[in-house]
Parts: sequence; C-alpha cells; structure tokens
Amino acid sequence: MNRMRSDHPLLVVVNPHARSSRLNPKIHNRLSKVLSSAGKVELTPSLEALDTLMARQAQSDFQAENRANGTKVPSGSLCFHGGDGSVSRGITSYVRHYRKLAGQDPKILPPILVVRAGTFNMLCNRLGVSGSVLTSVKQWRDGKKSKIETVPTVRVTVDGFEPTYGFVFGWGIGFRVLRNYYSVRAYPSVLDGSVIAAKTIFSGLRPDASDQPLFRGEDTGIKVNGDYVLPQVSVRAIVAGTIERLCLGLRPMPLKTPALGAFHVAATGLPLWKLALLSPSFLWGYFRENSNRPFDDSYLGADVQKLDFHGTEGFTVDGEVFTFDGARRILIEPGPTAQFWVDNSSLV
Repeated sequence: MNRMRSDHPLLVVVNPHARSSRLNPKIHNRLSKVLSSAGKVELTPSLEALDTLMARQAQSDFQAENRANGTKVPSGSLCFHGGDGSVSRGITSYVRHYRKLAGQDPKILPPILVVRAGTFNMLCNRLGVSGSVLTSVKQWRDGKKSKIETVPTVRVTVDGFEPTYGFVFGWGIGFRVLRNYYSVRAYPSVLDGSVIAAKTIFSGLRPDASDQPLFRGEDTGIKVNGDYVLPQVSVRAIVAGTIERLCLGLRPMPLKTPALGAFHVAATGLPLWKLALLSPSFLWGYFRENSNRPFDDSYLGADVQKLDFHGTEGFTVDGEVFTFDGARRILIEPGPTAQFWVDNSSLV
C-alpha cells in the first residue's frame, strides 16, 4: 500500500496538555514538517476536540465501507501523541461515533501508528516501537513501517459509563496504586512510578497489611464465561487484557498472545505474604503455563470471552483512571481488532 497517496493519509492527534507535549511545545510544528503532504497534524486541547476529529474519521470510514459494499476500507491511519491512555481515548471515541452510524461496533479499527509518548508505553513495548515520535512518523512516511500487526482490544462496560476500549483493564490493588501514582504530581514520571511500586511492596510486608485500604479484598461474584470462579474468596485484584507485559515489567496474565476475539484474565485473593512470595511469577511468568483453572485463591484464564463481576471505587484502562461511587457491575468483553503499523523488519 502506498501511504503517500492523498486518499490514505496519516492523522496525527496531539494532546497539547500531555507531559510529552509540554516538554516539547513545538512538537506540533515539527511533526507537520516531518509528515509534509503524507498527512495532517491536529491539536486536541479538549476531549470535545478529540471527539470532533474521531466523529469525522468514523463518518469517512463508514461512508467508504458503504461505497465498497461493506468491505473495510479505512480512509486513513491514526496516530495519538499524548500521555498514557491516549490510544485508548482515541479508539474509544472513534468506536462510539462509528457505532452511532452503523448500529454496532466495527470489527476492525483503522491502522494506527503507535509512538512513545507516555510514561509506561505498554503498547510500544509490545510492538517493539523505539525512538522518538518524530522518528516513528518519519519511518512511516518513508515506508519503513509498512507491515500490520493485529492486537485484540477489550470492551469495558461499567454501570453508568459508556463502554471504554483498550488493551489492559485493572481493578483493585492495581487501580489504587495507579490512583496514588497520579496523585503525586500533575505529571508524574517513571521514577515516581518506581517509588510508588517500592512503597506498595514494603507496605504489603507489614503485619497489618491486609487491614490497609490499599490491599483490601471484596466479594466480587466474579464470573468467567458465565461460570463463577473464586467462590467465597475476597478478591484483591483483577487484571484483564491482551498485552502480556504490563507497566514496570509485570506479567500477571498467561504469557501467550490471546486469540482474536478473546483476552486473558488474572484475579487473586491470595494473602499478601503469598503474593510477595509469588512476585517472581508476576515479573517473569514462571509456572503460569497451566491456565483456565482456579488455584490457591487465584485464577488465570486464557482466551476468555466474558468477564463479569461487581466492584467498587473505580478501574483503569491502559493506565487511565476512572472512579465511581458505590458498587457497580463491570463487564469485560472482546472489542474490535486493532491494527498497528510496525517496522518492516519486526515481522517475519
């Protein structure tokens, strides 16, 4: 595919409030210069501005599909430059607008160029993306990123919220740790994240750790594919997603790549001292090839189609924190398939 054609441009969406943009206030102009006639750079100073762009993109794609008798023909590629959760926010807005037009979610998302801009860059690590945003855009422009790799998304539906789409969902301890991380300062760094992680580990070793709000468990009534798992277990944390390696190197889920239309799940109600002993497993994945079965107050599920439970406080999707009051039903299902431009040498 010749991406220099005017009918398949790259739309680079820049969040000027993100830490990466504030550190490089001229990034908009520099990206425009690098991209040249191969696309366009747009600033989105608000969620409303992002919604306007994604509504336009969804409408163009929907109209192109109608002209092609239902065949997926994207009108262009997307690139989101901002903080953690930028891709999730972008595709969530796109899917919502597409659903208004088509009456259903798209099966496949437009091609996306992922760039390193956030703190944790989980997607970049998954896809082997390195270098600056300018380097990635230049590689795309020059045809050095012309292969597509697909990654399934998850659809997160919470009572009182519109569905959110992304690659990693977290609830419980993971949500609370991220909430603490973002409360440190307006633009926390990787160092801040490491400090928070260390404090969490040391707090978990205290004799009264189970009584601390950070580590408390809940009776979630968790169901996987319609079947109850972990009955009578006070669950402390739940993770679901399609990326096996999370921030800070954590690997709590099954290590294989999930099938399209599925995702992996990890949930635990283990005592904190057992969690500490099993920390090498979460970092390197040791002993976790046997999945889809409960064991020792924990559950690992590979290629899951439905996760259903009740939780309090809030949740995270791709590092972005969402909060709510009371207990709400949380439903995780497969979302559309994402397509990513990758280096020509990264795939065989």
